[in-house]
This record gives sequence, C-alpha cells and structure tokens, in this order.
Amino acid sequence: IISNKENLYIEEYSVSQTTLDQ
Repeated sequence: IISNKENLYIEEYSVSQTTLDQ
C-alpha cells in the first residue's frame, strides 16, 4: 500500500517535472 506521504511526494514530483518542461 502506498502511504499518503509517498503519494503526495509522487504528485509533487510529477508537477515539478511538468513545470520544468514548460
């Protein structure tokens, strides 16, 4: 089971990657 903290980190990471792409 993925913990909420891990899930949040993954989302933050994805958002950061998207921001860098733009």
